[in-house]
Amino acid sequence: MSRLSKRLSDLNLNSGSEEKQKDENILTRRTSTIQKEFEEERTRRVEFKIPHEQVQIPVEHDRIFEDLNEETCADLISAFKACGQQNEPAIVRPINNPPNDKVKYELCTGARRYWTSQYLGWKLLIEVRDISDREVFELNDIENRARKDVNDYERGRRYLKALHDNLYDDQQQLAERLGISRPQTNKLLTLGALPLEVVTAYPSKADIKIRHAEALGPLIRTTKGKQQLIKRAEKIAELKAQDRTLTGSKVFKLLAEETREKKSPKGSVAIKEVKNETGTVIGSLKRKGSHFIVTVSAHAEDNPTDVLDKLKGEIEKISN
Repeated sequence: MSRLSKRLSDLNLNSGSEEKQKDENILTRRTSTIQKEFEEERTRRVEFKIPHEQVQIPVEHDRIFEDLNEETCADLISAFKACGQQNEPAIVRPINNPPNDKVKYELCTGARRYWTSQYLGWKLLIEVRDISDREVFELNDIENRARKDVNDYERGRRYLKALHDNLYDDQQQLAERLGISRPQTNKLLTLGALPLEVVTAYPSKADIKIRHAEALGPLIRTTKGKQQLIKRAEKIAELKAQDRTLTGSKVFKLLAEETREKKSPKGSVAIKEVKNETGTVIGSLKRKGSHFIVTVSAHAEDNPTDVLDKLKGEIEKISN
């Protein structure tokens, strides 16, 4: 069994119970396709050891390296020492515009292997591949989902960046390529889009769970809801500074319950008259749930276009 096959077979998706089986079925169908593509597109692979200074760390790996230490890499440190060597190579690719004469490669996957070998004072075992940005992203996603220390928030951030960098045409293609369902993809993207104030309100990023997206998502989709969420998050951050026992679940409960916009009872209607500069009523707005019913006065002497612009402006004020 190839390394890629083993990683895919050991993959453990962090999905909800009702979506897990569906995601596993999709992943099973995608496994052979992804493996075949990597096998067809790869160049001849070469493994050898090099000094760490010959490998450049991409910007997107900086946040990963911030969390690497003796504790988070304890398993690899023990494994390396027990074997007396690094068995699994880090994946690198040739770099086109090196920052200096020493750098020859860019790290694709294997941040923990890089850190551990450097910590032990060993040279880094690498495998050189000529692969695209999308292949790098997919290889990293496979490895990261097999690890317990990769949280839902960081996954969401990476998926957002992949879409921003045009690695995929849309969310559907992203979901299909990675073998995850659309609902799960949407939830992860929602977490990745959370304001920084909300993220820092939690004790740690690992406390931001995929199930939180359903409650927090609607709040960040409107200007008013997002502002309310940020204000509440700032208050929670102050509370957290005083109460170190504040858990992630408690933070989520405060964010979701205290900042949720109050909904009007079903069937309720709010009416607002809209007047022109002279005080004449030119129309009215009726809000029923998330919809508006617009009525234009038949006696309005104003230009119809001006009336509609005025009504549109009032709708935007109410919505925001």
